[in-house]
Amino acid sequence: AGEGHTAFLKISIRRVHPPSANADPEEALWPEWTEVPKCLRMPLGKHSATDSLVNQAFESPMMFDRQPTFQDHEAVRMPNRLMHPESPRRIWWDLLGFLVLVSDLVWLPMQVFSPPPNRVQSIFTAVYWTIDIMATANTAQFTQDGTVIMSRRQLMFQYLKTWLLVDITLVVIDWYVITMVFFDSQSTAAASSGGFARSAKLARMTRVMRLLRLMRLLKLRKLLFGLQEFVQSESLSIVLAVAKNLGVILCMNHILACLWYWVGTFDGDHGWVALEGLEDLDYGTLYLICMNWSLAQFTPGASNVQPSTSVERIYTISILAVGMVFSTVFVSSITSTMSAVWTLNRFNNTQHVLLKKFLHQQRVSRTLASRITRYVDFVLELRHKRVHSSKVHFLTLLSGPLHIELLTELHAPVITDYFCFAQVGSMNMATMREICATASINENFAKNDMVFNRGAEAKRIMFLTLGTLVYRHRSHSHLPPQKIKLDKGQWFVEPVLYMPWKHVGEMKALTEADTVSVVAAKFRDIVMNNRDVFLVTRGYAFAFWLDLQENLSQTDPIPVTDVVPRMAHRPKLSRHKSNLTDEGEVKQSEDIQTHIVQWDD
Repeated sequence: AGEGHTAFLKISIRRVHPPSANADPEEALWPEWTEVPKCLRMPLGKHSATDSLVNQAFESPMMFDRQPTFQDHEAVRMPNRLMHPESPRRIWWDLLGFLVLVSDLVWLPMQVFSPPPNRVQSIFTAVYWTIDIMATANTAQFTQDGTVIMSRRQLMFQYLKTWLLVDITLVVIDWYVITMVFFDSQSTAAASSGGFARSAKLARMTRVMRLLRLMRLLKLRKLLFGLQEFVQSESLSIVLAVAKNLGVILCMNHILACLWYWVGTFDGDHGWVALEGLEDLDYGTLYLICMNWSLAQFTPGASNVQPSTSVERIYTISILAVGMVFSTVFVSSITSTMSAVWTLNRFNNTQHVLLKKFLHQQRVSRTLASRITRYVDFVLELRHKRVHSSKVHFLTLLSGPLHIELLTELHAPVITDYFCFAQVGSMNMATMREICATASINENFAKNDMVFNRGAEAKRIMFLTLGTLVYRHRSHSHLPPQKIKLDKGQWFVEPVLYMPWKHVGEMKALTEADTVSVVAAKFRDIVMNNRDVFLVTRGYAFAFWLDLQENLSQTDPIPVTDVVPRMAHRPKLSRHKSNLTDEGEVKQSEDIQTHIVQWDD
């Protein structure tokens, strides 16, 4: 079947001759499978056209004995020692970086209180940011169009233009400050009066240099944005929004409290620190006093500390103005957030109350009422987990290549459950992308909607991705119709890929259902553009035809329907068991509905 693909198993398949002379594949199959396309340059030999086509199909690398596994051969594979920006290791490393930035944000402004040096925190921070330089240089980056940069030269050039020089400078400052503090502590015991003066000057210089580390806070927004990508619950998003607003207010009050102490020591003996007699207190008590004053400016609370100089009064007035604005914005944000939570759950809460009231007024037994309530909760949870693409308006902003990649990731895992599509995806990923982008469609069905009717012309093979469907057909006119229930992961209308087909039964949605369909005509047009893919697909077409002929030649053939026999199961009625799970009760209810569903006869 051509070159360029490996790892396929060649097996010889026993030729099954048709049961009658008029069973000709050229009449049964689509013309695309029986005619030689432009992509196929191969002599037909001395035999008839039909025999030659069948022989060519059987000589193609097939895997009829087992279902092939779909693999994306063009998926992003990171080179050695290069991390993907969304890999678990990188996510945990960024989460650790977020905690380090928060510790810097808390500790560095407190240097105005002259606290004792925290060597453990300083060394840990310096070690983290030193390793982070190497980790960032060995992490792939996303471009604006969503592609991943995996070239080390491009990554280093991009890093050099953004944060490399800043990170190296700050890391050098971190280690320099740690070294100075270490040697200063070693010489403190033997220092003279001049030595103490030099130590004080060194301490002031190290505090200023530590403040330069606050430049890393510019990375905090990027880290928070990366962590928010993993929040998929609306309720959790609202809680995080409230927590973020509260964190911003506390962070602002923390910085303003530290600045309030610095302003209080600016005028020496005339500042509020000296007038209140607080110079000898430890830095922890001083910080709590300043934090109490800062929070009092944002709330109706009061503080015993009052400004005493012109600089302190100007600072207090400025903070009152800022606090008035921020407190109003914060309260409005909390109010709108809580309103969103209330609106989100208002309808469901009202319906729950009405359901319980109805069951109580109708004197329904407690056991049955409990089962009904749990069943409703389970169904609501299933519906809430599923987000349809029609509700996501941002998807319309995607570029063409991104839209194709998205459709491939959404549809390929579904349609490659079918062995023919899995074989195509394993051979040629470009063909699979084209199938997913142009031949695959999503369809949604409400409860009791008709999926197709008996006698209608079939145009696509369908894969059930959500919900439950019921199929009805008659194997004989004198027998009652048979009903088959289909669950998630099953496919049907397989013959339309290989031959003209009219539905021999009818299908209805038992619950709300979603399907992914592959239009047969577009699928044939796509595979005819690639020689290898065409040969393998045609091999499946002839194998399907031969299996069909062999089945029809049997004494008691299996009824040929729209549903593959191995994919279908007939529901069985069973007695209620009190220990059934919620999902089990749902399945049992669907089995019962399969037998009593109404059809438009």
